[in-house]
Amino acid sequence: MKPIYKKLSYLLLLLPFSVLAQNSLSGLVVDKKSNQPMPGVNVTVQGAPQSTTTDFDGKFQLNGLNNGEVIVFSFIGYTNETIKF
Repeated sequence: MKPIYKKLSYLLLLLPFSVLAQNSLSGLVVDKKSNQPMPGVNVTVQGAPQSTTTDFDGKFQLNGLNNGEVIVFSFIGYTNETIKF
């Protein structure tokens, strides 16, 4: 086998592992009392530039997280909630 094909085959074998190494968090934010979805909640990683906002159905997704990072949920008029990833 030619060296270029050998290198390409190794690359194709390693590519799925690099995709699987990325950690993501997704979920649904609901009001504790009414159990209704909450649109517009800020979801941030404490001490990192990653952040997102929940959509109209209260859903969110954060990508590229590391184990042990703290996720903060904030919304005007509510106390902040934190979870450890």
